[in-house]
Amino acid sequence: DVADPSTPKLISKTDGYYTNLGFTLDGKILTSLKIHSDVNNVVVLFDVSNPKSHVELTQLESGDEELDITRIIFNPNKNLLFFSRSDGSILAWDVQNPEVPIMLSTMNGYGNWVYGLALSPDENALAVGDGGTIIALWDVTDPAAPSFLSSWSGHSFAINSLAFSTDGNTLASSSTETNAQVVLWDVTDKSSPIKTRTINGHSLGVNVVIFESRNNMLLSGSRDGAIMIWDSI
Repeated sequence: DVADPSTPKLISKTDGYYTNLGFTLDGKILTSLKIHSDVNNVVVLFDVSNPKSHVELTQLESGDEELDITRIIFNPNKNLLFFSRSDGSILAWDVQNPEVPIMLSTMNGYGNWVYGLALSPDENALAVGDGGTIIALWDVTDPAAPSFLSSWSGHSFAINSLAFSTDGNTLASSSTETNAQVVLWDVTDKSSPIKTRTINGHSLGVNVVIFESRNNMLLSGSRDGAIMIWDSI
């Protein structure tokens, strides 16, 4: 309970290691990725309409015992969930009925784990960054029939994080590379992205990049322990 941010109160908890959390618009359903060390990861949907007594509704598996789930991203406006697998492929799911999700489509990858996923503000483009330095863009206007837009080599090491600017015309990417660069791409024409700027400042790999919507600032967080705020992006 963070009604008073200065004194947050624990309402309930669940066991396990969870990441990539998201809420439906009404706040009643929580989406999550449960990480396992000995078996494949799974997507877990919880009913949290009663925060004091959450209920697990369903689990989504990768669909192939040889493949693991690496990242998820949830679109609460359309109740769509995308998850990536260890071969780089992306699966789109309709979770309108969280107890009976429906798989809509599969987007093929490049054979590498995916670490970065980002959905454009208009919800029509999905950016994918993988462990083999590739960034790809997909048109997901119709999630049941996504279409490939473009791909390019974004960094010299695995892509860690991706983020769209508020207007959707700029994509920021970060990597595990030791030169710790954040790169900005003009994706106004999503079939032909253009590198516009390289940002230096961190001393170790950058784990996450996020655009702040009101002032169009960019935040970056790194393994060097620093969070940096970049203005006039």
